[in-house]
Amino acid sequence: MIVPYQSELFKNLKKQKIDKIFADLKPIVKKYAKNEIIFKGDEYITSLGIILSGKVLIAKETSSGNKTMIAYLDENSMIGEVMAISRNRITNLVVSFHDDTEIMFIPIINIYKFDELKNNLIELLAKKAFFLNKRIYYLQLKSIRGKLSRYLLDLSESQDSSTFTIPFNRQKMAEYLNVSRPSLSRELSYFKKKGIIDYYKETIKIIRKNELEKFQE
Repeated sequence: MIVPYQSELFKNLKKQKIDKIFADLKPIVKKYAKNEIIFKGDEYITSLGIILSGKVLIAKETSSGNKTMIAYLDENSMIGEVMAISRNRITNLVVSFHDDTEIMFIPIINIYKFDELKNNLIELLAKKAFFLNKRIYYLQLKSIRGKLSRYLLDLSESQDSSTFTIPFNRQKMAEYLNVSRPSLSRELSYFKKKGIIDYYKETIKIIRKNELEKFQE
């Protein structure tokens, strides 16, 4: 079985320590095809998942079947930990977004046996709360230009560079900011035409940061 040494659950633990406690966690691995549902709304879970390979989409689904993306996660990311800890029902749709996605599930009760893992889990939850607050902030901005400028500035700051990579494609970026793809493309083109940014595919370079900051509301 693959051991996800790079997962934040095992942060600051040496490989020998992880190997020693791993069997006691009693993990199981499941495989999912593209677009297969991992968790559906209104179900209880008792294990957190670690993505071993592939990608996972977390979305809010309306009664009409429309989906709004909440997060797009890749290898070593965790899913379901908030619901497993709180013992509440899943509120979002969690779907495999890649062929042959593999996820390791670890019962939350087994994680509680180890203080190091509990501490790492608390830190991870704090980071996720920060991430969600950021997302709410983007959604509260009134204009598409304001949402986009703030998002690009945040990515630049998080990657500590004026040239950075967007973590998903244009369509998923539009869903994340809750705007239409044509509108997003139009605003990106506007920023590029004004010489504020430059871009190629998912790579963006901020050329005039002060100008970009002016569009925030």
